[in-house]
Amino acid sequence: MGTAVTLPIYLGGRINSANRVAELELEGANNHLNGVESVLITELVERFYGVVLAREVVVVRSSVVEGVRQHLSDALAMESEGVLAHSAILYLEYKLSEAERDYVDAVSQLQIAEQALNTTMQIEGNVTPQGAMFKLPNIEDIEYFKESALCLNPIIVETNLMQSLGQERVNMAKGELMPEVVAMGGASLYSHNLSDIVPRWAVGIGLTVPLFGGFSRQQNRKSAEYKARGVAEMVEKCQEDVLLLVDREYYSLQNSLAGIESCERSISFAESYYYTTLEGFREGVVSSSDLIDARIALAGARVEYLNALYNHMLYLARLLEVSGLSREFLSYKSDAVIVDIKSIML
Repeated sequence: MGTAVTLPIYLGGRINSANRVAELELEGANNHLNGVESVLITELVERFYGVVLAREVVVVRSSVVEGVRQHLSDALAMESEGVLAHSAILYLEYKLSEAERDYVDAVSQLQIAEQALNTTMQIEGNVTPQGAMFKLPNIEDIEYFKESALCLNPIIVETNLMQSLGQERVNMAKGELMPEVVAMGGASLYSHNLSDIVPRWAVGIGLTVPLFGGFSRQQNRKSAEYKARGVAEMVEKCQEDVLLLVDREYYSLQNSLAGIESCERSISFAESYYYTTLEGFREGVVSSSDLIDARIALAGARVEYLNALYNHMLYLARLLEVSGLSREFLSYKSDAVIVDIKSIML
């Protein structure tokens, strides 16, 4: 009665490759979680500030409805005094119906935005976002975000891991063609009635050399090499695509700043024109229809400004996502210029 033990010493590098594959697969799982987190952060920014935007638009639309109603009331009094034609009343009633329709639509958009935010945050009941809109006049050069994307973008990291896995599988396939070396040992646990010339124990080295296996090992190696080359080409294409995304989001962010400045000038002009028209209406040299048109134009400029701010913040979130920097959103926000929305309201 005896026992034998074998210990692999050399398997063509297959053991090290297998361990490395396990490590790379773990890194891939962690990278997948990082990618999901980045997407969720961008979604949260989009929906959180979407609610902020929708609520401000409701305020703007509500002020238009109140203003048109007041103008209609004044116009009705002027009609009763015989100083205003009934056609002007009809025009104001038409504009009031439009303003009320826009207000109802804004309220509906707010409800949809709140539901979307609740879905993202996985909570019951409406959330009341307290965050203020902001703009980021100063930001790093585009090369900073490109370098970050090449190192941290989850898609690029995943393709790099796939390339490394492919190379390790090539190594494992090559290892199957190499000789196997094992240390062997054996001992007799029960030596009763054994001759004295029979050894009680023995140790040695074993060598296994694959001679013919139906060419399956060679085919496995070639297949692994072809796949590795395909992954390498995919890595290069993926890097180019991600860098193009960085370009698009970076310049969209920069252009959105110009759009915000343009909207600010539009609001200044619309406010000046509205108050000039209001003064002319009080003096009887401007019609009520012109006054209403001026007020609606001012509201439109304000809504456009709010949308420009929202898009600016969304471009920032998308740029950080593609650069692998989504977790830095709050840091960028702390360096941004907070916009006083109340200053653009009547």
